[in-house]
Amino acid sequence: VARTMTRPEFDQLAPRNVINLPDPANPASANVRGTGSAGNTQLKPQTSWNYDLTAEYYGPKGSAYILSFFYKDVSNFIYFDTAFGQTLPGQGNQLFNLTQVTNVSKGRAYGFEAGITQPFSFLPSPFDGFGVQANYTYVNSRVNASLNGQAVTFPGASKHNVNATIFFEKGPFGVRTSYSYRSNYL
Repeated sequence: VARTMTRPEFDQLAPRNVINLPDPANPASANVRGTGSAGNTQLKPQTSWNYDLTAEYYGPKGSAYILSFFYKDVSNFIYFDTAFGQTLPGQGNQLFNLTQVTNVSKGRAYGFEAGITQPFSFLPSPFDGFGVQANYTYVNSRVNASLNGQAVTFPGASKHNVNATIFFEKGPFGVRTSYSYRSNYL
């Protein structure tokens, strides 16, 4: 069990506004919205309670088997929010799509990971240098607030993650080939 805290990035806290105006000399941009971004000096640190339970078995000749379960309860989740069609002081009727980082309630993530390292030392020579390493992680995450009407997950969190390596190591010679896969993510 652990309690963690992540402070906002300095640029997220900066008291600044940046806007991009469409080119008024270009007739094609007459109905184009400007864009903008703003810092948020009121951001709170993101905190979480983390619960992990792991079982590991280390067998003979370098083999290992791991099964891990986790649950993370996040408060003051930091997320980018965009407001569409906004007006700004001093910009007349020009509409802007404005992006600002904000704290958006709570979030949670849970899942499990299974991993194996298995040298094939039981095979006859010269094949006894082969082996595999692999793991699979399942992550289900959700932020308890919708942004622009959409339910969202933790940024960068894929539901399915797979890593696999086939290796050969014998004497001074070693070679590995690896494969990684992750499902869709935000």
